[in-house]
Amino acid sequence: MVEALRSTTFDGQPVLDVSVVADRREAEAALREYKDVLMLLIPSDFSRVLQEVRDGRVEEPITLQLVGDPALDSYVFANSFVPSVVDEL
Repeated sequence: MVEALRSTTFDGQPVLDVSVVADRREAEAALREYKDVLMLLIPSDFSRVLQEVRDGRVEEPITLQLVGDPALDSYVFANSFVPSVVDEL
């Protein structure tokens, strides 16, 4: 998923600067300090569940959570790309 998000383009230009952090507090601090505008919370079992969905063993949707300030134009812009990338996985 990270590579799919990193390769997302608009008018031929990359639009998402994706960082991977293991510490949620670090990511929340980056949001508060406006260093980042959107945090995508990916469950630890995401890859396994995604494979089970693809194999037809699980029909439940995978829940991802987007966190950020929807009042920021940059959040709205970034958020407009994430769902379509996730849907293509």
